[in-house]
Amino acid sequence: MIVLALSQTAERSTNWDSALIAAFVAAMVALAGYWQTSRLNRQDRQRQLFAEAYAAARSYREFPFIVRRRIEGSTTAEITTRLSDCQVEMDKFMGLLLVESKGVGEAYANLITETRRIAGAEIAAAWESPPRSPKAAPHVREVDLAELRPTDSAYLAVVRDHLSVVPVELIRLWRRVRS
Repeated sequence: MIVLALSQTAERSTNWDSALIAAFVAAMVALAGYWQTSRLNRQDRQRQLFAEAYAAARSYREFPFIVRRRIEGSTTAEITTRLSDCQVEMDKFMGLLLVESKGVGEAYANLITETRRIAGAEIAAAWESPPRSPKAAPHVREVDLAELRPTDSAYLAVVRDHLSVVPVELIRLWRRVRS
C-alpha cells in the first residue's frame, strides 16, 4: 500500500515537473520573441532617425549651390528662411541623437561642425557672388565639398556599428585586435 501511494505520488510529481518545465520553456520562448520584436522595432526607429538626421546635414550642403543659382531680382528672404529652418533641423537632430546614443550623437555633432565649417564658408562665398541672369546655365562648378567625405564616412560607420547585432564593445575590441 505504501509502495503504491509512493509510486502514485512520484508519478504526479513527474507530471507536475514536466508541466512546470514546459511552462518555463514556453515563457522563455515568448520572452525571447518579445525581446527580439522590441529590438527590431527600436532598430527600425533608430535607423529612420539617423537617416533623417543625415538628410538634414546633406540639405544644408545644398545651400552653396542654391545661393549661387539665385536669379537676379529674386528675393533672398526665401533662401535665408529655408537655410535657417535647415539649421534648426540640424540642431534638433544633434540633441535627439545625443539622447538616443552618445556615440552616434558625438559623431553627428562632429559631422555638423565640419559641415557648417566647410559648407558654411561656401555659402558665405556664394552670397558674395552676384546673382545669375535668368538665362544663365544652372550648373555650379565652383563649389567643392569633397573635404566632408571622411566625416560622412565616420558618422555612417558609427551608425552602422550602433545598429549592428554585435555589441559595439566587441566590434571595437575586434578592430583593436586586428590592427
